[in-house]
Amino acid sequence: MKNKKMIWIVCVCIVLIVCGLSFFLFKEKSSLDKGQIRNIKETTISDLPSFRTVILGDYTGLFVNTDVEKIKVYEFDATVDNGWSIEKDHYVGIRVKDAFEYLSIDNYSQVIFQSSGLVSVIYRYADITDDTFFVIKKNGELISEDVLNLISFDKDYNYNVEDLFSIKVTKEEA
Repeated sequence: MKNKKMIWIVCVCIVLIVCGLSFFLFKEKSSLDKGQIRNIKETTISDLPSFRTVILGDYTGLFVNTDVEKIKVYEFDATVDNGWSIEKDHYVGIRVKDAFEYLSIDNYSQVIFQSSGLVSVIYRYADITDDTFFVIKKNGELISEDVLNLISFDKDYNYNVEDLFSIKVTKEEA
């Protein structure tokens, strides 16, 4: 009887160890992919949200959906830690750098991206990388019918701005 109990305890311990190692290895693999863009390629997009984003500060104007047709569009896979889980999704969007080049925004020190809900995120010039996108679609669906979303995939989720309303640009001091 003692031997059966001992065998049962050893089996339970082995199962717990294997489950723990599997969980650790899976979590470690997911976090390694976090913030990395994979399988990026140029694409086209026909259905766009009908957005109008106001540009304020040292550059003024509007960034509207018809402008996207004149900028390179990319599709890619990316893994994001949204604060409660790590999710890998397929995105379609344009690089913020490409949009700024199209809009002739080239000499700036910081940019404030503000949502319609008044959430603001400040990016310095160096924060806007090739991994910073205006996202149009996620997993084949428009993110929204009437706004853009901004996300920097090489940053934590707090660099995500949903329902982008305005962009305030400050030029560099000479």
